[in-house]
Amino acid sequence: MSASTPNFADRFTGCLLGMAIGDALGTPHAYQQPGRIGELDYRPRSVAGEPTEVPSGQYSINTELALCLLETLVTSDGFVDPEMAAFRFANAVEQPDIYLPNADEVQAIERAVDEEAFQEGFAREQPRYGGPATRAIPIALAHSLSDLNVALITREVLRSVLITHCDPVTVNGALAVAHAVRLVVRGEIPLELVIDEVLSLIDEDAVARCLRGRESVAVPDDVAGVVCAGMQAFAGSGGDFERSIAAAIEAGGATHLAASLAGALAGAHVGAARIPPRLVDGLDGRAYILMASPALLRTAQLRAGLFFHLHLR
Repeated sequence: MSASTPNFADRFTGCLLGMAIGDALGTPHAYQQPGRIGELDYRPRSVAGEPTEVPSGQYSINTELALCLLETLVTSDGFVDPEMAAFRFANAVEQPDIYLPNADEVQAIERAVDEEAFQEGFAREQPRYGGPATRAIPIALAHSLSDLNVALITREVLRSVLITHCDPVTVNGALAVAHAVRLVVRGEIPLELVIDEVLSLIDEDAVARCLRGRESVAVPDDVAGVVCAGMQAFAGSGGDFERSIAAAIEAGGATHLAASLAGALAGAHVGAARIPPRLVDGLDGRAYILMASPALLRTAQLRAGLFFHLHLR
């Protein structure tokens, strides 16, 4: 890497910060129609009929669940432990201040814990919720320093998705996210080729058709639309951090999810040092992310065999 290229520590932190920042910026606009948003900044969410206003700088429950997966990766040598993750999910959704929860997903988490069925997520017809796809971001980071092992990363993504969902399109969307994040973190191919490379690795379903432009999405609120909106916002903005997130939000729909993906990709590309300070300082929960990122990097390094622990006798 050149002196101007972010190192892996900077990329890991940038990716996780970008995930949370995009979510927090997109949350006030979630499930609204496409349109210009003006200056990109934190603002509260207050929608008629909702019992709780979301304060500025707060991300949704989806980032909370992604961080739960990060914790299982760190404590399980880089592997997803579905049982541990499900219990962490259950604890997260029981907290009083959670934002934009998906009712079906909450029910699936509760069922997984109550029945001790940690890999029996539910299947549902359209619209398929896009949250499990964007939560593949920490898994991608854990695998980003190793040579690509398609079978292994597919298994780990499956483990995370099957806690709550079992339909193939949601799994494929999560795989698309994992491959995209891994490619951007490694920085081995031009940004304009990332989507093409992802398409060469995933199944030809609604996610792939959307990414190829063969299936239009008026408002991206399902998994195919979220993955497509997030990736295309990033690619179309040339990796620029703020423009990537703004483009994802302006597409409408599940903006907290699409902007979270766009932010993660852009953050991985530019590195944490080049994320605007005002967006980092205004993010609630930034301290936890800044502490968790080095732990996940060390886990990825151990998985890749880049160093090992010495135990003194």
